[in-house]
Amino acid sequence: MIPRRSAGLTKELSRGYPVEIKVSSTAKPELAASLVRWRTLAEDKARPGYVVYGGGERRETTPATFLPWAAVGEVFEPPSWR
Repeated sequence: MIPRRSAGLTKELSRGYPVEIKVSSTAKPELAASLVRWRTLAEDKARPGYVVYGGGERRETTPATFLPWAAVGEVFEPPSWR
């Protein structure tokens, strides 16, 4: 269960990238708080994370790269359904 105070979902993908999904249209570093914690727990094994958000532009920040929904396909390949 996702805590009520969390508006996002953190997931480790098969390639080891943590991803936070938010509905906010503004890229704010505090939206990546769960990613910062995840990277701390994973120590050196964690790759930089991504925050998928409702904004319109890709932004590189210290805690994470912010990706608009429309740009997700530029970074992650869709799963194969075969």
